[in-house]
Amino acid sequence: MAGVTKAEIAEPLALTGMFDLLILDINLGDITGIELYRKLKERGFKGEVIFITAFTDRYREDLKDIEQRRLVEKPFKMYTIVERIKELSRHVNS
Repeated sequence: MAGVTKAEIAEPLALTGMFDLLILDINLGDITGIELYRKLKERGFKGEVIFITAFTDRYREDLKDIEQRRLVEKPFKMYTIVERIKELSRHVNS
């Protein structure tokens, strides 16, 4: 497990192959979490992702392509993240 606050640090870490799941904030400053995830997929990242945001309205256009089970709105309880991970796991394994 690792936690970083900058996309330029997250990208090379994600591409190491060490992570099966990313939890990305949509509001990362210079780049959105959605843009970062698209870059990672283009570069071969095979893991799952959960997006978190407190700015659903601001990113409505970007979010239209996101499956709702991958989105968690702030504020949230930790069990919400755990439930989303379980949902993704069931979907991947079915």
